[in-house]
Amino acid sequence: MLEAVSAMASVMGDPYLLGLITATTVLGIVIGVLPGLGATTGAALLLPFTLTMDPVHAIAVLATL
Repeated sequence: MLEAVSAMASVMGDPYLLGLITATTVLGIVIGVLPGLGATTGAALLLPFTLTMDPVHAIAVLATL
């Protein structure tokens, strides 16, 4: 249990991951404001960019959109 908490803390402390979460949150707000675009369209637009990312980063990007 303690190992899992330690692993989670090391992943969430990554500055690159925190920057991705911040950027995709702002992008998600912008996509949500535009008429005709929603979460599904935003995920479809970001999917090609996530294919080359680390799996943890890609899941975080798609989840925070």
